[in-house]
Amino acid sequence: MLQSGEAQLAAAGIEVFARESHSAAHTAALISEFRDRVQMLVLGGGDGTLHAALGPLVEQGLTLGLIPAGTANDFARNLDLPDDIDGALDAIVHGRPVAVDLGSANGIYFCNVAHMGLGVRVTKELSTASKSRFGVFGYLQALRQALPESRAFRAQVEA
Repeated sequence: MLQSGEAQLAAAGIEVFARESHSAAHTAALISEFRDRVQMLVLGGGDGTLHAALGPLVEQGLTLGLIPAGTANDFARNLDLPDDIDGALDAIVHGRPVAVDLGSANGIYFCNVAHMGLGVRVTKELSTASKSRFGVFGYLQALRQALPESRAFRAQVEA
């Protein structure tokens, strides 16, 4: 995917600095490293990858171009982004920027959704192996595992 996307962006006259990241910390370091050389970060990944990059993107003031390549791609689906690489790259090259509201809780940025309670437990139960094997149905397996540990709670949210 990386080489194919890189070639398409370069063909559109966009200078590309392609890098692969394997952790949230590495993603943050790459964003910081390239902040003065780029105006946009093109990110290939899903909601977890987006979450890892969101804080550094905001801090560096960069625009995001997203290639949905995760399991559920909830954020990309909510924005009605194309779910194929060619369509996503075409939207990056020829599309118009869309403003997205961000939230912050305890210094952590989020968009699209924030979880507490059961949603967090499901995320913790969800494994890479389960997502690879079952795709979006891996979430159902994680929910099944998280439900017995779930407890009701009260929360007060101030905004």
